Amino acid sequence: MSSAETTYKSKAVKLSQTLLRDIYRGNFIPGTRLPTQDELARKYGASRPTVRRALKLLAQKNQLVKEPQKGAVVPFGNGKTADLEQIAFENEFPNDSSTPVVTVLFFIGEYYLAPGRYENELFGLLSGKITKHGMAMRVQWMNPQSDHVKTVKELARRKPPVVATYTLSLQHFPLVQYLNRRGIPCLHLFPNLAENITPCLRNQDEGIIRRQVEHLVKLGHRRVAYLHDVDNRGNGFWTQRNQLDIFYRLCLEYKLDVQPDWVRYSGSDWLRDTGGDGDALRREVKDIMTKPGRKPTAFIINDEHVNPTYAALRECGFVPGKDISVVGTDDRAWAKHVDPPLTSVRLPRAQSADVICDMISDVIAGRNPGVRYLDAELVVRNSTCPVPTERKT
Repeated sequence: MSSAETTYKSKAVKLSQTLLRDIYRGNFIPGTRLPTQDELARKYGASRPTVRRALKLLAQKNQLVKEPQKGAVVPFGNGKTADLEQIAFENEFPNDSSTPVVTVLFFIGEYYLAPGRYENELFGLLSGKITKHGMAMRVQWMNPQSDHVKTVKELARRKPPVVATYTLSLQHFPLVQYLNRRGIPCLHLFPNLAENITPCLRNQDEGIIRRQVEHLVKLGHRRVAYLHDVDNRGNGFWTQRNQLDIFYRLCLEYKLDVQPDWVRYSGSDWLRDTGGDGDALRREVKDIMTKPGRKPTAFIINDEHVNPTYAALRECGFVPGKDISVVGTDDRAWAKHVDPPLTSVRLPRAQSADVICDMISDVIAGRNPGVRYLDAELVVRNSTCPVPTERKT
């Protein structure tokens, strides 16, 4: 082997280790596509062939996944690819790194980190802001099939300055207690709990639902359908159950005419179980709109359900934004690009990242920032309209 070839290969190995370190630190979020080879070459000051070989080395070890139309993708721990927590702990990263790493323990499904979702956008912004504070961020998906105790013990051995939990549930409390006993403070982001745990950050659930309902009431709507994320056994995140309860309470407050059959489960798990292509949701909406008797004049939905909802309404002869109103939740990236653009409640990504950074600084300094709430903003677009005169009765 020539000296030039040896140098080329050693550079690729070194770059692969650098990329893996940045994945570990959360600079690349699981499920997202890495930058192009040209962009990586500019970012790391390497040649394109060196980048190509470094990516190949990572792919051979299942530390990256090559997907059609997407390129190199940071993997989740899903049984088909390497588990990120194993990558993080089994590879030799410097323990004496001068850059403190904030670890986020992510307790919900990997699909929540997919591009376009709130969590993906939030962690992208948060990673950049944490870097400006002289730290790095790593998102650790807590795969339900993984040994969580082993994961947390390994994490405690590295002594991060703070651990953030995302959607902490009651069954995960022993993990937090273990970290606290090791002197590692925790910050809880949007815990899946009815009671507050400090320090934590939560959404103002009532503000989300109230903005949707009040907007529709001002437009003259009294008959509202609500597609939600809580199944008939009450399963779902506490936040989702709380928002459903708030909707029913606001129905009484504003004297809305809401039939029981207009309030239906449309959660992500159900959609996946029924094929995941939106056909099941279309059937639900069509069933509501084709039954004899009075029909809703407005729908409250999740943004991800906008296309099948629009399609079903059009099949039933209703034009969204003209004959019927639709309000979404989350203001996803595509909400303003559908036809008509979707009125939606936007959860504040940038503000969330700023507040989390402030809370992390407090926790590291030994201060308890307590419980903070994030309010939401209603972004009004063309999917809502006054109730047509012929439908007021």
